Amino acid sequence: MKRSVWLYAAAWGALLSVVVVLTNVIFPTPTESDDEYTGWYVALFLGLLLVFAMGGLIASERTRPLRSGALGGAVTALFMLGMTMLTFAVVDNVFLDIVSQQIDKVNAFQHQTTYTNMRDFINSGLLAGAVFVLPVAAALGGLLGVCGVLVRRLLTPGSPLTSPGI
Repeated sequence: MKRSVWLYAAAWGALLSVVVVLTNVIFPTPTESDDEYTGWYVALFLGLLLVFAMGGLIASERTRPLRSGALGGAVTALFMLGMTMLTFAVVDNVFLDIVSQQIDKVNAFQHQTTYTNMRDFINSGLLAGAVFVLPVAAALGGLLGVCGVLVRRLLTPGSPLTSPGI
């Protein structure tokens, strides 16, 4: 895997981690619900799709461009989202007194019967999210990495990536 893909994914992961710290610790808004930010979440999700495709583009090689593009997209997704999820885990545990005041977490905690404290409730959600999100993101990142390579092929027909190698 190209070093540039790792740096690309790390840069995006660091940026998202900073955003997580800023929005959850530095400038928390405990009285606002996530429902108020639906448009921003959709834009962020669409942006992530583009970032995964670009990871595949960066990773693509002359020989086997689709395979290297898929790997680059998957690595970008795993590394970037892994960093972000790790940041959430640290923030949610170190700054539990701030995070546990968020209205959505309070409501969800009050409507469940499995956990007796907020820390266990939040950590179970983080673990379940990691178990589901990381494999799905890797598959989606791989697919979008291939799409990025194919788009480049269409836009630059004379490029070295027009070889039939996979």
